[in-house]
Amino acid sequence: MPDENTTTTEDKDSSDKVKKIIRITAIICTLLFLWYVTSDRYTPYTDQARVKGYIVSISPEVSGKVVEVNVEQNQPVDADSIMIKIDKSRFELAVQEAEAELEIAGQDVGADTAGVSAAQAAVVEAEANLDLVKVQSKRVFELERRKLIPVSDADKTRSAIIQAKAQLSSTKAELARAKEQLGQAGVSNPRVKSALAALANARIDLAQTEIRAPSKGGVTKLNG
Repeated sequence: MPDENTTTTEDKDSSDKVKKIIRITAIICTLLFLWYVTSDRYTPYTDQARVKGYIVSISPEVSGKVVEVNVEQNQPVDADSIMIKIDKSRFELAVQEAEAELEIAGQDVGADTAGVSAAQAAVVEAEANLDLVKVQSKRVFELERRKLIPVSDADKTRSAIIQAKAQLSSTKAELARAKEQLGQAGVSNPRVKSALAALANARIDLAQTEIRAPSKGGVTKLNG
């Protein structure tokens, strides 16, 4: 007949072993849970992930023959780099004709329009630069909102916008001074006003014969 004390000791030892295994299992499960939470926070993994990209549709504002394509499908590009060039010969001719018309109109009223023409060219260039900076800033500010870039990068973009606006204001002020030099007869002359408007439009069209990258990125869905 088995000793009752021996049986009790064996049962106690068995119970202690079970409790020990349970404690070890609980500790392992806790450690695994903590590791999972930590790793998912810093190095998340999923087979259903999606990457959100920013796609900017770019198309020519003027029609004409494409004479140069400097990009290929999936090619990286830098901001303001020329991607496509359109034949500019007829646009250059339009600018020359508008400049001649302005000069003739100025001669009719006894005014020198050369200063106005140069000042207007500076305004058109400054406006184009501001438009480009604004397009670039949209992507930067969206990344800042999502906290994907340092605030300092967004501050640089804000500074670029301020500088572009200041440059535009400066060129507009210079254009206003140039117009004052025409005299009241020149400024209010319908032919001069019409010639100035035509020249501005011709210069804008000429500038749009070069299609530039609005920001750093890659080329996708290139249609030729």
